Amino acid sequence: MCLYYKGNFKPCKVGYKVVRLRGGKMFAEMQGNNQELQQGAWLNEEYYRAPHHSGEKLIHAGGFHYPYGWHIFHTKDAAMSWKLTPPLSSMFAIVKVAVKEPVATGLHASHRKITVAKQIKILGIVQ
Repeated sequence: MCLYYKGNFKPCKVGYKVVRLRGGKMFAEMQGNNQELQQGAWLNEEYYRAPHHSGEKLIHAGGFHYPYGWHIFHTKDAAMSWKLTPPLSSMFAIVKVAVKEPVATGLHASHRKITVAKQIKILGIVQ
């Protein structure tokens, strides 16, 4: 998931992330290194980044650039709209997260606010 439009609004401190569920464990939905996400600990996005993006600093999307990081929806409804996109709905859950080190804000294709952050802490599964 990338930003479709860069924003200039206040980053969220708590938000919602869509995660993949596999065997009762949580994994990042878009990253490709298959590291389990631990609840209650600060998770640095660089550790979970797909190997082919290791060392890269910027995402190039829609004619603009912004730093790599966790993409966090500002509201549960926004995360739910992403989760319900078939065939994602059966494989994914929504978790509430605390956000640390925001690096960008913007809008998803659905025009919902997103904060991009270097670290998150999973507070719990909400859906």
